[in-house]
Amino acid sequence: METGKKRRKEQESYRTMRIMVIDDDSTFLFIFRKQIEKLEEIMIVNESRNGSEAISYLKGTINNLGEMPDLIVLDLNMPVMDGWDFLDEYVKICENGAQKVPVCILSSTINQADFDRANTYESVKSFFSKPITSEQLKTMKKISEIY
Repeated sequence: METGKKRRKEQESYRTMRIMVIDDDSTFLFIFRKQIEKLEEIMIVNESRNGSEAISYLKGTINNLGEMPDLIVLDLNMPVMDGWDFLDEYVKICENGAQKVPVCILSSTINQADFDRANTYESVKSFFSKPITSEQLKTMKKISEIY
């Protein structure tokens, strides 16, 4: 019996993490993809250029009974719908019964007010500064496994 539990635990630890990334910066997205290529256990399931695209993707996934991402990586400063507006809409989606996916903010901001505001959202589990590093990706994977 102990062997079955151990094997299941090992399989879970090798599960591919599914990331949704929301950012309008094509240079950042290119670098992000390159970082992920180095880590086989992570894949991008959706790239949205703004919060509105991301909300549409999530609603479509929910309506089609699709598999939600394991983690949402969110930039704050974007056109159309910024990261804050996305978070407000995401809260509403979760209040309607959708699976809660942890959010990691990845932004170039150094404004303490942004860090403080991010902490008011239950879904936000971490706040990272750009540029992305391999260590940040590993931390994000751990966050997705915890939540």
